[in-house]
Amino acid sequence: MARARSLSDCAGFNGPRAATLVDVGESDQVDSANVTWNFLSFLGVPSAAGRDFTEADASAGAPTVVVLTYDLWMRRFGGGRDVLGRTVTLSGEPVTVVGITGCGFRFPAVDALPASGLPIDTQPDVIRVGGADMS
Repeated sequence: MARARSLSDCAGFNGPRAATLVDVGESDQVDSANVTWNFLSFLGVPSAAGRDFTEADASAGAPTVVVLTYDLWMRRFGGGRDVLGRTVTLSGEPVTVVGITGCGFRFPAVDALPASGLPIDTQPDVIRVGGADMS
């Protein structure tokens, strides 16, 4: 049996952590995670609506974009597609919603988070490319 001797791709994340999402004057406490641009595609996460992140989204000077989880989309936005392309505020920073994860997506490595002080089952509601905590 042959063994692979090279790594073809990798992806990373930081978080989740508490954040405040504001849209049309209404705020919600959510959990947010910063990810590499290829994170969702690397894991094979389908989109329920909109698009996945692209390499251009991670470019210096690019507008900050986010993908919402299906659960948050249904709970906060009633599953309305009009949220796509909308600018909302995430912890004081304007971000544009470009996509929604597929139903049932679960963030990886949740059992490895106890040192963060978050409950072990904490799942991010908002996923964004890069940010100050991703180098």
